[in-house]
Amino acid sequence: MSRGLVLEQAAADHREAVTAVAADVERFDASCWETPPRPGKWCPAEIAQHLTLAYEAPMRELAGGPGYRPLLSWWMQRVARWVALGRILDGGRFPAGAKSPPEARPSGPYPPPGEAAARLRDAAAAFERAISEAHRTGRGRISHPYFGPLTAPQALELVARHAEHHRKQLHEGGA
Repeated sequence: MSRGLVLEQAAADHREAVTAVAADVERFDASCWETPPRPGKWCPAEIAQHLTLAYEAPMRELAGGPGYRPLLSWWMQRVARWVALGRILDGGRFPAGAKSPPEARPSGPYPPPGEAAARLRDAAAAFERAISEAHRTGRGRISHPYFGPLTAPQALELVARHAEHHRKQLHEGGA
């Protein structure tokens, strides 16, 4: 789907992915909510918070403020786009070992599962509205810390794939 992404389809994919992960978050038992599955892995509460935080920098950028800080040089971003972005947008896996940008790293305290799911849904809906409106007015680009500038359809599709990536981790036992 990386070639010729259409905003409406990317938005639908985004809504579907966020709906699924938020439903899974809501069903988490509070007794294991803040328990990492293994040392060095994120607990479900951290995964939920990370997914919600991941919308904040793009929302700031869409409002005219600073977005994500680049984590790679411009030429390494081009390599990352060439090597990984298309594959991810087409439903492939995220590169192993990629670190979360500092702006999206979780830290407690964590809300309970139901509240975390509601926050994720709210953040996702606000982002979708903001980037769709920006796209309609010709300003629908955001900066990604690894891939550089993304169009609105690319950004929506990437956050959908990101939600799916972390949903698998919720089921497999953490990030």
